[in-house]
Amino acid sequence: MTTSGHSILICDDDVAIRSLVKAILSADGHDLRQTATAPDAIAAIDEDPPALVLLDINVPGGDGGLSVLHHIRSQSTLSEVGVLMITGISEARADDWGRSIGADGHLLKPFQISDLRDAVSGLLSRV
Repeated sequence: MTTSGHSILICDDDVAIRSLVKAILSADGHDLRQTATAPDAIAAIDEDPPALVLLDINVPGGDGGLSVLHHIRSQSTLSEVGVLMITGISEARADDWGRSIGADGHLLKPFQISDLRDAVSGLLSRV
């Protein structure tokens, strides 16, 4: 169902979400790394850029997930990195919210496993 073998970084301060996403996407053959804060995510991205970042907007550090998103979008060397916001904020109920802030898309928590797989698959098909 998904394209296997992509590097994905999960940045979420909720360990249960990170564990769930890692279990699902690792089973699909992807290489997963995890961080819980914006500064840790930025460091991980700069050290070894992933194909895709799954990013919660409300992670600790700086402006949270927006700091990470802005960092990715401001670096020409990271132009190929996809960003999927995964959040529970009410603004994300709008269909175009993720794109309106500069991400490639978003999922609203709680999400269905099939929606996660479909979103990741769709974004990685462009890599």
